[in-house]
Amino acid sequence: RFAINSQTGAIYAARSLDRDISGYTSYNLTVLVVDGGTVPGPLDATVSVFIFLEDVNDNRPDFTRKNQDRSISENEYVGYVAGTILATDPDRGENRSIVYSIKTTELTYVNGTKEEINYDIFDVNGTSGVVTLASRVNRELFTTVTVTFAASDEGRPPQGSTTIYTYTVCDYNDNIPRFTQLEYFANIVENSPDNTPVFTVNARDADLGSSCSNSLPGLGNASNLNFELRYSIVGGNVGMVFAIDAVTGNITVNGLLNRENTSLYTVNLSVTDLGTPPLSSQSVIVINITDGNDHSPVFLNDSLTASIPENAVSFPQGGAARFSHLVTFSATDNDIGTNGFIYYEITAGDPDSSFYIGRKNGSVTVVKDLDREQQGFYELTITAFDEGLPQRSTDATLDVYVLDANEEPPNFTLPAYNLEVPETALLGAVVDVINATDTDSGENGRITYTFVNSNASGVFILNNRTGEITTNVTSLCRMDNITYGFTIRAADNGAFDGVGQLLFSEINATIVVYDVNEQNPVISAPQTFIYPSLVQNQTLITTINSSDLDPCDTGVTLSLSGVNSDDFSLDPITGRLMTVRSLSTDRVRSYELTVTSQDSGSFKIRQSTTQINIVVGMRVPISYSIAAGGGYLQGVPAFTPTAGQVGQEMTYFRPGTSNVVNSVFSTLTASNTLRIAPDPPVDIRGQLLSASTLWPDTRDVRVAMQSVDVNNHAADPGLLYVDVVYSGMSANASCIPSAQSFRCVAQVLLPETWFAGVSGSSGTAAISVRGEA
Repeated sequence: RFAINSQTGAIYAARSLDRDISGYTSYNLTVLVVDGGTVPGPLDATVSVFIFLEDVNDNRPDFTRKNQDRSISENEYVGYVAGTILATDPDRGENRSIVYSIKTTELTYVNGTKEEINYDIFDVNGTSGVVTLASRVNRELFTTVTVTFAASDEGRPPQGSTTIYTYTVCDYNDNIPRFTQLEYFANIVENSPDNTPVFTVNARDADLGSSCSNSLPGLGNASNLNFELRYSIVGGNVGMVFAIDAVTGNITVNGLLNRENTSLYTVNLSVTDLGTPPLSSQSVIVINITDGNDHSPVFLNDSLTASIPENAVSFPQGGAARFSHLVTFSATDNDIGTNGFIYYEITAGDPDSSFYIGRKNGSVTVVKDLDREQQGFYELTITAFDEGLPQRSTDATLDVYVLDANEEPPNFTLPAYNLEVPETALLGAVVDVINATDTDSGENGRITYTFVNSNASGVFILNNRTGEITTNVTSLCRMDNITYGFTIRAADNGAFDGVGQLLFSEINATIVVYDVNEQNPVISAPQTFIYPSLVQNQTLITTINSSDLDPCDTGVTLSLSGVNSDDFSLDPITGRLMTVRSLSTDRVRSYELTVTSQDSGSFKIRQSTTQINIVVGMRVPISYSIAAGGGYLQGVPAFTPTAGQVGQEMTYFRPGTSNVVNSVFSTLTASNTLRIAPDPPVDIRGQLLSASTLWPDTRDVRVAMQSVDVNNHAADPGLLYVDVVYSGMSANASCIPSAQSFRCVAQVLLPETWFAGVSGSSGTAAISVRGEA
């Protein structure tokens, strides 16, 4: 490290000496000196040389931490210890005595610009290197503070060095969020549906947040949530009709808005940040509920009635027409503005524009002459419209009665009345109703009816109010008159006309009493009279009684007709039937007389007839035969029975086979007619056939009979009978032989029950023929 000049003995440094590096501050050198002697050799001597290495200020102070990034909360107070800087210097003495200072301070603003300032944000203790906050930092103004610290020794000349500390300013929730306005104003239409936007409020928070890490020293609250805001409604939201989005601040409809109930809402709003602790502020939004034309006009009275004389409107010559006021309609509308403006119109019931309504004032007047006889009643529809969109309206009714002026006389519905009444009409019976009409009303149209120039007085009565004509006698039968003529007057009860008379009309009327002949005469008399021998002249045969049930007829008249009716006389009033000559069996054995009874009707004559049979002479034996037709008991062949054959069974054949009588009278000859005595009756039997072998219309048995005497000559007829007996059941029929042929046919209809269950040919039916004794 050291060298010495061997000639001069000067000691010098052989190389650079750095006590700071080697750590040596002094050297103890031994110097050897040797002479040049030869005998006894060179001599030497040593000496200790102490060399003390004095410090030279050849070292700069050296920071132990260079270019550091730190953070500091904007909430830290002045004097806050932000850290300690430290530098070392290997020099000694004053050369190692370090003094700290701040060389420069540079701010980085939130907009990214940088500025070196001439004041200190931080202070540093020159001896200890403790860094403290000299003034408050504001995250909302600058994001970082870059400080250049200097360390200088006290050597001569002094040595120094620098280090840079960058302080990130961490946000602290030191700013209250503020609404952009202290008071907001908004409008919303009533009845808007839910979720309809109303308004969007905004707030600002000066806190900017920070990217500081909680692990950094001096952080305070570095959360990015300091500027995250949440909105809320804290008052004035009556009925909870509004909602606010907590994040966006959008206010929407959340319930029914009815301007007529609440027209203005003062809603208190709050905005709160998410810092710790959270900060908040308030604002107010005034929400005006605008009219939505949700109300129709409402009439104070939606139904009015008015009366007006038919001649109420006048048109004076040379002057303006004078109209008649009827009523005034008034309506209100709870809406406001144009939605509440009302005007009136007549929208129905006035096809001729006879009425007018004030568009604004609702006053209804008559503008044309009205004719009550043409139209006496008007039902007007009055409509109140508002001027909103969409337009709303309400109807009211005005009933207008047109009062009558007595302008029209009564008018009969017919030009004349030609009436009829039956002679049988009772007291008070209605003949007819006279009808007249008067187009006037009230007393002007009330009609009174009277008879004028009538010959019906006392017989008929006219109701002066209803026009009803009724009978006034207990009976119209056999009255002196059958035709009554009169004049009917219909007069109104209105005011007098110009000549002082009521208005009236007259017509002519007649009433004809007509005959009632509804019943035929009734004849009561025996029909058959039998005389076994001679009948003397002027013999009373019978008295024929006849009457007429019609109440007004006076009686009946009898008359007689028929072959040989001149052998008799009939009293037309008493009905006594008498012979006018003797009746013997040599002349006529039987009479068929017709008695006619005729009533005394006036317009329509009615009559009745009856038959009178008179038989002269004894009854003789009769004969009979079974005729074709019938089914279950089919055609009996003609034969002459003997005494042994009476009552025997006979075989009956279906039509179309042999031995069947196919006609009623053509076979009634002497050769095929049974002659038997009338007592006892002849009894012939027949088989009852199965239904499967019969025609469906053959339940009847017909028997043709002829009355003859013992000499086989036609005899006077008598009443003949046919009896059919089967299984304890019987059916019969009778007939009267003709006066010309002495023949007749009796038809017996057999009951269906006789053939129930019949199978094949079974049962026996007996046929008997007998005459009246």
